[in-house]
Amino acid sequence: IQQFSSPASWRIVTRDESGKDAEEVVFSVRGMIHARDLPPIKTKPRIPSHKYKFMRQGVTLVGLGTPTFTRALEAIENIYSHFDRHLQEGTLDKHSTTVRGDGVSDELSMWNRYFTPLREAKGTQAIPFLPGVDPSGILYNMAHEDNNYRYIHSEDNQVQYFTSHRDDKGITKYERCDPHMFRAGDLVEAQLSFVVIPVKGGRRKMLAVLRSLALIKGTNFKKVSTNHIDHSA
Repeated sequence: IQQFSSPASWRIVTRDESGKDAEEVVFSVRGMIHARDLPPIKTKPRIPSHKYKFMRQGVTLVGLGTPTFTRALEAIENIYSHFDRHLQEGTLDKHSTTVRGDGVSDELSMWNRYFTPLREAKGTQAIPFLPGVDPSGILYNMAHEDNNYRYIHSEDNQVQYFTSHRDDKGITKYERCDPHMFRAGDLVEAQLSFVVIPVKGGRRKMLAVLRSLALIKGTNFKKVSTNHIDHSA
């Protein structure tokens, strides 16, 4: 676990042979989309500019009782314990990343914010929004409209979207796609990382940060809720 200052966070990293360059560890999990809040942004939300930083894209997955999904949730508990041991005792809030039920109803939620406040992103390079995320330039304009609350969209904020298929040799291939293709009930493979951030009162909070989403099978199951999730954290 390594602490970073811009933005302030603790992350799980791996290092190269020299021990100098750290790369964030990314985990993979497969599940069914239970709920989603995905781009594109079609209309500007009616919220004050200081709350833009809470806008996010994300999904909640269910495993429908599969052993691999259950093991993934158990691994997340171990990750939480690892962070808890690393930080000052009693400062890490209980996480709400997972909801444990009867196995079939177990859930895993993951998000990524569209923006990082400029004052928290010293030395961070801004990148363009992917075309399928902000086709009308709404998010871009929001990031620059208020000089008192300026934002950037960085690599840390980016979520990539793919479809997958097997070629004639049985090798899985991935192709980029737009996020509007995803539906509740789709079987997907998500990549995510776990990040701890400081919150009010000297507390810490663990987040499951969505990095990419790949469509494995676009079958809609009627029993899966099609509810959407609120934009705000």
